[in-house]
Amino acid sequence: MKKVYIAVLFVIFLSIIGFATEDELNSSDLAANILMGGQNIGEEYGITLEQYNDVMESTVYSLKSQGTVVDDYFDNQNIPSKVGLGYFTVIYLGNDQIVKYYAAQNGLLPGEEELNSAVDEIYNYNVTTDEVASQVIINYGSVDAFKDIIKDSVQREMINENVMNDVVSMDTEKIREYFNENIDSLKDSYEKASARHILVETEEEAASVKNMIENEELSFTEAASKFSIDTGTKDNGGDLGEFSRGQMVPEFSNAVFDSEIGVITDPVKSDYGYHLILVDNKTSFDTLEEFMELEAYPGFLEDYKNTQFEKWIVQYKNEKDFSVEILIPDIKLYAEFFSSASKPEKLSDFYQEIKKKVFSDDGSINENATDFELVTYIQVADMNGESGTEIYNNVILKLYEKLPENITVVQLAYAAFPDSPEVIVGYERMRLNDIESILYDPNALQQYFNMYGNQLIDLIYYVLDSITENVDKIVDSDATPEVQVKAIDLGLESLEIYSLLTSNPGEKILNYNAEIELLEKKLILTGDETINEMINEVNGLIEEAKTSIQETTEESTDLTPEATN
Repeated sequence: MKKVYIAVLFVIFLSIIGFATEDELNSSDLAANILMGGQNIGEEYGITLEQYNDVMESTVYSLKSQGTVVDDYFDNQNIPSKVGLGYFTVIYLGNDQIVKYYAAQNGLLPGEEELNSAVDEIYNYNVTTDEVASQVIINYGSVDAFKDIIKDSVQREMINENVMNDVVSMDTEKIREYFNENIDSLKDSYEKASARHILVETEEEAASVKNMIENEELSFTEAASKFSIDTGTKDNGGDLGEFSRGQMVPEFSNAVFDSEIGVITDPVKSDYGYHLILVDNKTSFDTLEEFMELEAYPGFLEDYKNTQFEKWIVQYKNEKDFSVEILIPDIKLYAEFFSSASKPEKLSDFYQEIKKKVFSDDGSINENATDFELVTYIQVADMNGESGTEIYNNVILKLYEKLPENITVVQLAYAAFPDSPEVIVGYERMRLNDIESILYDPNALQQYFNMYGNQLIDLIYYVLDSITENVDKIVDSDATPEVQVKAIDLGLESLEIYSLLTSNPGEKILNYNAEIELLEKKLILTGDETINEMINEVNGLIEEAKTSIQETTEESTDLTPEATN
């Protein structure tokens, strides 16, 4: 029941932060149907929007809490998209429903009494204070309503567990067969060692250092501190801590697991140089019986069981010709795109289909085309080497009109229309937001400072200078008043950051004067009389800075030789 506890704890966490709304919980609409041989196996096996939304919201929240950017539509190796996550969510939930179908066909569904007993046990285990119980009632209306949600999660976990136990053989000979087929990867994952090393540039130097240690001229720790070029370990005696065989380069790993504990190896060559290695501890195996003696073996059995279960799901789906009929339009389109992306012959046909959705017969953009259809056209056109064409740029411009805050869209628009005042403003707004997200978030600021050191401020100044330069160009151009006002606001924010980064009163005065100049231009463009109040406030800051300069000058004068005699 360990998995169930974890799943339910997560559900409780979601309830407390308010993810699941009442409308979502009462939703009975379907996100997808499960088909067998092209025929719907029944609505009871369909994926509800409630299930889909719950998993999607928790997934996106988890990624963002780890600092991962999630785009609405575009994805790549570093940034996932919500539509992409949505597709894999449907597939994941579809597998759950297919497993449920197998359970129903083979008498493996948990009984109502068994299910309710498990729900009560888990609720009582997790809801241990009146405060948590009160929060449950506030969010869900009653304990019973919350238990119904727990029930869904527990049922899925119990079904998976029952089916897994039914279809995955834990017979020792089956495990032995798997062990023999995968021994190299198992060794990489489960063989562990604790070792120290000294890294030097030449084999001769390594041999010399080894002789000094063996002649007791200095200890291994002292030699590491004195001679090792591995700056990450030399100051702690070359200690690498515990690592698995697969974590290290093969030459190093082989030397570690072939050597005796407590005996310094001969020089070992790798791409980094020559190593002297001293193994403090290690666990290795060559047979299943030896593997079974390790503390890690129970964890391996769990991994084995899950791996075999996943293989069974694939086989069962193929055997019964199961498929998922996706009912969410954007997710369905993503599935078609995903299926075609790896097959050039299919991609060409898909490209023609997406063009029909995006363009009217006269070549103009179809006003009924959805945001994701436009995005998909851009992605497929890129893959076909047709980016930069007039129709491609027109679609980008349309996307920019519809999604002006999407980072990828802004970047594409700036690449296609680098001279457009409106696009420049959007691009510089994005860059300024990035700077503000660093400066005003202590954790982010520390992270970037660790990466760039003192160069961070120089990089920020570089971006601010570029923003200021573009702002000046737009304000002095024939751009529309609306775009000019947006540019002025950008300039004002940039100047505030300039002032934040400097303690020099003279530099602050220059920034304040530039702010007044921009505010006066904004007053002319908008006629907003409240801007006069802002100008007065900035003038006040100028006077404060002048006073600071005067006081500093007077203090300096008081300390001259003439004044002290």
